Amino acid sequence: MLFFITVSGQQLEDVQLHMEVECEALEEVQLQKGRKRVRHEMSWKKNIRKSKSAKGEQYISTTGETIDAKTFNPVDCCCPLKCSTKIDAVRQAELHSQFYALAD
Repeated sequence: MLFFITVSGQQLEDVQLHMEVECEALEEVQLQKGRKRVRHEMSWKKNIRKSKSAKGEQYISTTGETIDAKTFNPVDCCCPLKCSTKIDAVRQAELHSQFYALAD
């Protein structure tokens, strides 16, 4: 159903202003209605566990078992490529620390 009303210029401006104010108030009510919960994924137990595991730190597994931090053990292999003679223990320790530093 359509209504046609004749109004003067001043009345039209007042009506438009009133409608704008009502629209703004309606938008504010719709915005304040609610919001979704923000996820803090880095505080989840599963992600903390994954992060600590990747960094080589001590963590508690899903079964409740405490997993010790990764420690460096020098490799003394007897393979035909002679890895232990080519890469000494100091360099192995550096590689170990660099590898676990790559984790996020």
